[in-house]
Amino acid sequence: MNKEEVMLSVLLMGLVGFAILTIISLLLFFSRLYLYYKYKNNFTPTKNNVREQKESKKEDNTEETKASKKERSGYYYSGKGKLFPDDKGFVENDTWSLFLINLYKEDKLNRMKRSDYFYKGKDKLYPFDEFFFDNISWNSKRINKYKKEFVFNSFKKNFLRKNSDSENFL
Repeated sequence: MNKEEVMLSVLLMGLVGFAILTIISLLLFFSRLYLYYKYKNNFTPTKNNVREQKESKKEDNTEETKASKKERSGYYYSGKGKLFPDDKGFVENDTWSLFLINLYKEDKLNRMKRSDYFYKGKDKLYPFDEFFFDNISWNSKRINKYKKEFVFNSFKKNFLRKNSDSENFL
């Protein structure tokens, strides 16, 4: 092969690569354009959209209140809007024994204590934990700091885990 044939093949490969990148870019552009026009009405609030949202919220509320307060106050009720002994609309009933009420109150106090920002135990609850109890010790600055630390630490753990797995593999 002489120099011209090599240059011609390199030029041809460059043009093919450029064509592929152009096609991919156009596909991405047209797919975003399609999605924009498809969902454009959902992004701009109109009277109809606002009315539909309000109606859907009303439907959710009616489903939630379909069950009576007495039924939602039951210990074994597992639907939306369950009422607990310290809730405003709670109706006393036989399913909550004195023992269960005391157990619930102790657990709530325990979760409140463990959810405090200044709590120093291994079982501390953080803002995005399932049983976290919201309180004023977690202001927005502390929550944002926790988010950053949580994301960084989870990234670091995953990174180290992946690297240690690859070292063990080799």
